[in-house]
Amino acid sequence: MSEKNQALLDEIVALGPTPPLAQLDALSKRMRAELTDDDGDDGAADPARVAGPSADEVWARWNQARRGAEAALLLAEPDPVAAAVAAGRPDVVARVGTDAALAAALEQAAAHVALPYYKTNSGWLSAVAALATTPARRSQALAFLGPALRGLVEARLAGGELINSVALGGLARALAVLAAPETADVLAQTLDFCIGKKCHYEAKQQAGTVAIALAATGRADGDAAMQAFLERWADTYAGHRFVMEVRYATWLRAGDGAGARAFLADPANTRGLAFVAAAVADLDDKASAAVLQARRPTLRNPVAEEAFDEALTRLRDQAGPPPQEARMIWMFGVRSPTEVALGHESDDQLLARARARLGRPGLGRVYETDDTGPAEQ
Repeated sequence: MSEKNQALLDEIVALGPTPPLAQLDALSKRMRAELTDDDGDDGAADPARVAGPSADEVWARWNQARRGAEAALLLAEPDPVAAAVAAGRPDVVARVGTDAALAAALEQAAAHVALPYYKTNSGWLSAVAALATTPARRSQALAFLGPALRGLVEARLAGGELINSVALGGLARALAVLAAPETADVLAQTLDFCIGKKCHYEAKQQAGTVAIALAATGRADGDAAMQAFLERWADTYAGHRFVMEVRYATWLRAGDGAGARAFLADPANTRGLAFVAAAVADLDDKASAAVLQARRPTLRNPVAEEAFDEALTRLRDQAGPPPQEARMIWMFGVRSPTEVALGHESDDQLLARARARLGRPGLGRVYETDDTGPAEQ
């Protein structure tokens, strides 16, 4: 059944990273007629389709090639920034790398923060952080990102509409990339907001990203806020991603490899262990390798299995804690559960590995933010 799929996938790969769009469009018409679909089941893999790529995998590779081709065309335009903005491609604007690109990214980021969450493209916020490559640009980026985050929180606290959770998460992620000590106060304020009654569930899901950004500042301003968040929500949402991200940030901020290792070793803790594996890897807690190896055979979650294997490899090969930009935590992706539920593809690298290994393209697919509760790991 999957031989046609494999032939189509081979044809896409042979076109290279930036093929002419006309070729891709022609191939798309054939794909619609020739692709062998799968059932999209999250259950055990069907041996009939494990032998070759699924329709989802072929389309994903086609989309990747198309985006590459579009990017090449946009970059070749006389004004690539304007062309990329018109095409809604913040990733291309970030690649241009000029002062004009940053100005455009800042303008688009401000516009998207003001939109409803379901229309917000957080890629513009990521582009702002990516373009902050000089002291002057960094100052420009921080002058927008911090006040924008504070504005979202304060508007909600003043009785405004529900906070734009996609913008909140995107702003926090951008600040995590920049790791600016001067943003610790607004991040602590935001985490405090995530504890209160005016923070709805989708916004609360961003608390982990906020905590990771707080830890990246290197300041103690947010320690009390992180602890207060865990005291309020760790039991109610035990093992959920955002709670485990706050735990991760707490361990990283304190350099507490022993605490993460103890959590990992406790057999009562069965959920969210992938994030604990990331914590011990990013702390380079060598003593955790034995605990990871002991617990690995008991895992039932494919993503946790990938995380344990990644952490073990890192602990074996690292000469010390990795730099912030190379930390394992980023392998879980930056797209929020809300963005994935809105139809964006997950950028979780560990999930992608698990899907490929098991031949289950539907693994971990999210349709509602409430679907993001923890599976036994």
